[in-house]
Amino acid sequence: MVLSAQIHGLDLLVYRQGALALLGMAGDQQLYDASLIQTDTRSLPFTYPPFAALLFTPLALIPAPAALLAVTGVSCACLVVVARWVTRYLADRKALPLWASTDWGKAAVLVLVVLLTGISGPWREGLGFGQINP
Repeated sequence: MVLSAQIHGLDLLVYRQGALALLGMAGDQQLYDASLIQTDTRSLPFTYPPFAALLFTPLALIPAPAALLAVTGVSCACLVVVARWVTRYLADRKALPLWASTDWGKAAVLVLVVLLTGISGPWREGLGFGQINP
């Protein structure tokens, strides 16, 4: 279940540290240092283009928990929008039962299915790592 995922934001920390390195706010670390982030088991480099570090600058300038909350909130909001598009598309083609109409409430049901069922592994992991790809 997504709601039981361990939200630790490890990937988001790498994104943020890359932005801080780009801004010169990461001590003596450079953007592509092999060990930009040290974990218990390994070091993680920033492997994205410099433009990505630039895009993460706003998230680097706020505390890490706030950045993780923002990324998680935006990801969940995107899920709601996509769920609404899917329910509207399927309802227009009469591929959904009558109860699954195009309003936001029915899209929210689809979101809850994704967030609360075992089929949500990619979402669970993406949210847990603080990734932007969900």
